[in-house]
Amino acid sequence: LIVCAYCQSQFVPDVEDARPMESVIGVHSDIQNLLEKCKTDPANRRRFASLILDLDPTNREAAEYLR
Repeated sequence: LIVCAYCQSQFVPDVEDARPMESVIGVHSDIQNLLEKCKTDPANRRRFASLILDLDPTNREAAEYLR
């Protein structure tokens, strides 16, 4: 049984709820947007480059902005 933390109602989980779901998160477009901001906003380029490296530590283009 699953118990609701708010109202304490009890539910029987569906079979589909029990199966783990696969998820794919794409960050390529986010990285491209941040790289563009590095080019257009030089005052904040180090901040944007750090965000990129948080998402993709192997991104060489972002690492160049930190030098």
